[in-house]
Amino acid sequence: MKAKGDAESGKEDGIVQNKSSWKDHFTIQKELIPMKFVLFFVSGGMTAFMPYLTIHMRTVGITLQEIGLIYAFIPVPCFLGPLLSGMLADKLGNYKAVFLGNWILFPILSACHLLMDPVQTSSLTMSCNSVGTRLIWDSCNNCHSDYNNTIQSITLK
Repeated sequence: MKAKGDAESGKEDGIVQNKSSWKDHFTIQKELIPMKFVLFFVSGGMTAFMPYLTIHMRTVGITLQEIGLIYAFIPVPCFLGPLLSGMLADKLGNYKAVFLGNWILFPILSACHLLMDPVQTSSLTMSCNSVGTRLIWDSCNNCHSDYNNTIQSITLK
């Protein structure tokens, strides 16, 4: 038996029918829109920047194996950073200060890779001609101060 108001409220024979729409579950939180824009542009900028970071590391003198190792450990601070920031914000109780501190430290720490000195290398070349074979060692800038940045050569006959 149905009561008069049961059919209108969604109850039929003791079963509650859920008449919620997708709009009830997916709502736009308008107060978070500025933060979403900032996160979108920062993530997009970092994604566009990553290939050039690899080129920069190669010009500085980092080997491909070392670059791979660096990229393997990039997710570690990405996972630990929000965790530690959240713990700090909970402890201080001032979420805005921690958020602003992160956004101030982020570009400063991101630019620190530009402070790396290039890896100093020296070259060893061998040339052959009608006079003989020459082995030339060209020292790098400031990595072998004993040779005062001169070219050393050995002529083999």
